[in-house]
Amino acid sequence: MNQLNRMVLYLFIFTVPFQRSIIIPYLGSLNKVMGIVLVMTAILTVLSNKSIKKLPITFIMLFLFLLLNLASLFWGATMEDGINKLLLYSQLMFTFWAVYEFIDTKSRIHNVLKAFVLGCTVIALQSLYSYLTIGSALVGEGNSRFALEGYNPNGLGIIWAFGLVIAAYLIFNVSRKYLLYIPLSVYLIFLTGSRTALILTVIAALATLWYMFRHKVRFRKTVALVMLVSVAYVYFQIPQAQLDRLATIDDQFATGDLNGRTAIWQSGIRAMKESPIFGEGIGSFQEVSAVYSLTGTEMSSHNSYLSILVENGMIGFIIFFAFVIGLFIYAWKTEGDKNLRWLSLTLISLWLVLSFASHSEAQKYTWIIFGIIISIYYINKKISVGDGVENAI
Repeated sequence: MNQLNRMVLYLFIFTVPFQRSIIIPYLGSLNKVMGIVLVMTAILTVLSNKSIKKLPITFIMLFLFLLLNLASLFWGATMEDGINKLLLYSQLMFTFWAVYEFIDTKSRIHNVLKAFVLGCTVIALQSLYSYLTIGSALVGEGNSRFALEGYNPNGLGIIWAFGLVIAAYLIFNVSRKYLLYIPLSVYLIFLTGSRTALILTVIAALATLWYMFRHKVRFRKTVALVMLVSVAYVYFQIPQAQLDRLATIDDQFATGDLNGRTAIWQSGIRAMKESPIFGEGIGSFQEVSAVYSLTGTEMSSHNSYLSILVENGMIGFIIFFAFVIGLFIYAWKTEGDKNLRWLSLTLISLWLVLSFASHSEAQKYTWIIFGIIISIYYINKKISVGDGVENAI
């Protein structure tokens, strides 16, 4: 039962990057079906084992956060939106727990990482095929941004950027075949014209280069060459419209507009001041921000920190980011395997940066990454304790 449950978990993670691509009639997306199957197999596995792992304090913080959101349904702007987001949070936190509960060895961590990168590769190949054969799935300013139908260009770029970090780890420690992911993902990230994804890609590249030459890892020259050639190829192959859009990053920071995000944040801040302690209630950001905006238009927060402040107040913000800080501490204190420690620190750092420009707390990839980080910490802690016992004997 344990093995079956892990296989379902791997398949669920594999389908997350392309969750909108395969729809099963009457059931929904393949990823949704795998999520339902995962819940059932996880319950059966726990009942079969008659035990679960001891939950660290991070889970207590999540439980308190979930309780606060449940209570906020009574003062939230819209009950239906609140219930939908509460259900979403419950599903996401279950994913986090499942990775922690069932991934307990280094080889199984590798399987999770492989599943995620392979899923990113599937949606990348699908996107590339669509662009080369159809070329009409272009959105945004002057039809300059590519996005596969049903997907957001920023969302695709962000997933591929996280996949770059994980692929780099797999290249160093598992197989050089994951080098193929680098040029594919870099090309498509540029094609989306996503400035957020580009910033994440640059950070990921710098972290990878630092690690390769700081620790003199295998294939460092090959990886560096592939990265250099990929960027050069992309620069000369990507349409000028995408390059022009990406080149406006400096202007966006200089003007303080950030593609309209600052106006959204200002309306969110006004809303937060009305209910600073407990917030406006779960799922209420779009509705209450519209009330305090100049245009009266409902918009997503594009900022995890502000989204939680508005919906859950200072209490919810403190609880949730105490949890996130706990994950950062886990990543920092990971011992024994410098490769996994680098992976954890890079992933949590990327997420913290991303959260300034995206409501990433409500994304599946976030909670998979969180699960990877906490699993890495406890796997390495177990190995370290085992080595200590062995040395003592």
